[in-house]
Amino acid sequence: MNKIILFILLLFSLGLNAGADSAFEKASDDMRFDNAYQFYRLEQYDKALVLLQEYLEVYEDGSHRETAFDYLAGIYFMRYDYRKALKIYLAHFEEFSDTEEGVRAYYNAGICYRKMGMKADAEKVFTTIISEYSAFQSASDARMQLDVQNIIK
Repeated sequence: MNKIILFILLLFSLGLNAGADSAFEKASDDMRFDNAYQFYRLEQYDKALVLLQEYLEVYEDGSHRETAFDYLAGIYFMRYDYRKALKIYLAHFEEFSDTEEGVRAYYNAGICYRKMGMKADAEKVFTTIISEYSAFQSASDARMQLDVQNIIK
């Protein structure tokens, strides 16, 4: 009987520790992202880039991944570093292709292609969005990009 009680107490304590670990991981996730966000908000983009990249590497299941991708790519885009922005936008889309933000990242990848003079690649992205992601707002924006591209031709 004593062994059964000890076993139950052991299982119960392990369950409590698992909950504490989970709360610690969530707090750690939030604090790491918040540090990066504060540098982003203060327009200290070099520091924000480092922390956002670290966040994405460390927190593979982090609750702020979509926002981290968005801020990271946005900094590169703002700095006219379209190749790095493109890489981040594509990674964002690959991970979150079923969300509005993920499809928006793919749309932004098309904009990067266009900015780099890669019009065929941009057209392919916009066409894919229109055909495969028509339920998202980005589909109408992609259609507009194709219309503008056709006018310019």
